[in-house]
Amino acid sequence: MRQVAPERDQDRETADTVRRCAVTRALRPKDELIRFVLGPDGAVVPDLKVEEAIAKGRIIALVHAREAADDGCRKLDAKLRGKKGGTSLPAVRVFTVDELGLASGRTNVIHAALIQGGAALKVLAAASRLERYRKGSAAFRNPNELDTNNE
Repeated sequence: MRQVAPERDQDRETADTVRRCAVTRALRPKDELIRFVLGPDGAVVPDLKVEEAIAKGRIIALVHAREAADDGCRKLDAKLRGKKGGTSLPAVRVFTVDELGLASGRTNVIHAALIQGGAALKVLAAASRLERYRKGSAAFRNPNELDTNNE
């Protein structure tokens, strides 16, 4: 049986918490840096707010653009599950990048978070109806789903 040297464990821990700034090349704690990602159109955009909202623990669902990369969606979903003690929460993937941008007043919105509150529940219900409509199954409503008409 091979044991890992303590230095390697420490290196691994440091690698998980420290990143190199692309501009200054300085090593900084990752929570002090802004992560940039490629949007679906190839534009470089800052990756803000969703991870911060997950850390605060008030999210009831994640919203991923239909064009979002599966890997990015999986990572955010896993972070949210980890924060919620392994409980899986809804992920909405019915809107395009343009639709999310229109709804939020921003450009290149790939991921968003719904924060606890009545408006978030209405967004989930509306997204569910939109998904059924787009799939052509609006007539086959699931009685367990949220419906804003009954609120």
